[in-house]
Amino acid sequence: TLATRASFYAFSSTYQGGCRITVADTNGDGIKELLVGVGPNAGPLVARYNSNYQRIDQFFAFGPAETLSYNSGLFLG
Repeated sequence: TLATRASFYAFSSTYQGGCRITVADTNGDGIKELLVGVGPNAGPLVARYNSNYQRIDQFFAFGPAETLSYNSGLFLG
């Protein structure tokens, strides 16, 4: 259905950019996690959430932010 299941800030409440999402079982437990990547004009930040929408962790997809000159966001899928 189209009912809202959760409403939360995937990143900081001050983040005004878009985001892209997908689901995948990233830890092999048979339950899919929610992966949220920042949109265009931002670095390759990914946040991972469990089925209760609690953040598991976040990381930069291509390495530490200080070593990157990448700001095109991410496509997850």
